[in-house]
Amino acid sequence: TLLVFNLVFSRWLLKESLAPSRVLGAFGILVGTALCIIGRSNDARSKFTPEEMADFFASARGLAYFVSLCVTVAAAAMVLAIFECTYPVDHLLRAQRQGRGRSWREKTAAHAEQGIAHAEKGLAMVATTTSCTDALSDERTAPPQVLKRPSPDASDSRPSELPVLAPAWLERLMAFVYPFSLGLDEGIVQLVRFGVLGILRQCGQEQNCDHWTFPFLIGMTAMFSLVAIVGQRMVYKRFELSRALPIEYGTVTSAGICSGLVFYRETDYMDGQSVAFTITGLLFILVSIGVTMLRQLPGVSLLPSQCASYLGSLEPKPTGLGEAPCVSMAFHRPRKPADNCHDTSGSLP
Repeated sequence: TLLVFNLVFSRWLLKESLAPSRVLGAFGILVGTALCIIGRSNDARSKFTPEEMADFFASARGLAYFVSLCVTVAAAAMVLAIFECTYPVDHLLRAQRQGRGRSWREKTAAHAEQGIAHAEKGLAMVATTTSCTDALSDERTAPPQVLKRPSPDASDSRPSELPVLAPAWLERLMAFVYPFSLGLDEGIVQLVRFGVLGILRQCGQEQNCDHWTFPFLIGMTAMFSLVAIVGQRMVYKRFELSRALPIEYGTVTSAGICSGLVFYRETDYMDGQSVAFTITGLLFILVSIGVTMLRQLPGVSLLPSQCASYLGSLEPKPTGLGEAPCVSMAFHRPRKPADNCHDTSGSLP
């Protein structure tokens, strides 16, 4: 229901374009989640002693699974921090307002041209003087130049002041990395929170909440929850809700299923049919996440021309920026509904 409500919300209030690939992918994620719910065993435990939680972390597969999740989230956080510093989302919003921007290559070329111009100017000054000492003395005796602050209109018209946009392939990659890393972080929150609740369900009778695992799990829950709050703002400030949410929801659901199977050993309470339903649902979710990233659904050209043209009209239209992705409508002033945050040619689907 969360995924369906937010997709309707993004279309109704944010006026986002619901491409057929996004709708089909979201539907596939819901089907996969339903299969996993059907396959879940009713005999799976929900109460754990602190010693049992310590045993989960001490086991080879439990420790390897938890460490791999934490390392992946930490590595993704570093990548996102570098990307945000190199290509700030404010540049993207400014490029949408101005209707233009420049790529990283254009920025590098502009800096190279400025460096060459400064070098040529220095060589010309040295060539017109009798010696290097004369050149230095001329530079010291030259009157100081007063730098004038350029007007906003003049700075906007200069190519060096245009917002810098990331390459199209990098934007497509980050459209997956951003919500994927957020979903993994929320999966860690679910894992440790389930342990906290499992201890709380029995510590009232056993009086064993003073074990080190209990404050450890509470601290991990608080830390990764704060990371998730910051990550949500980063993700949905840069990308459309209808684009990022299916990937995030599918990732956190897959992480929760894997946590039950691998970390909490729920396979010990499942029969062959339950395992088959769960694995099928997990694969269905992963494939559906890939469907949401497609630019166009395969086989559309085989449909009747009227159906194909209608599905094509639902695809986002280019804005002419060349490399800018879809930015969340909640963070910039919308113009016409037909012009709001569309993917550009060669950019995201």
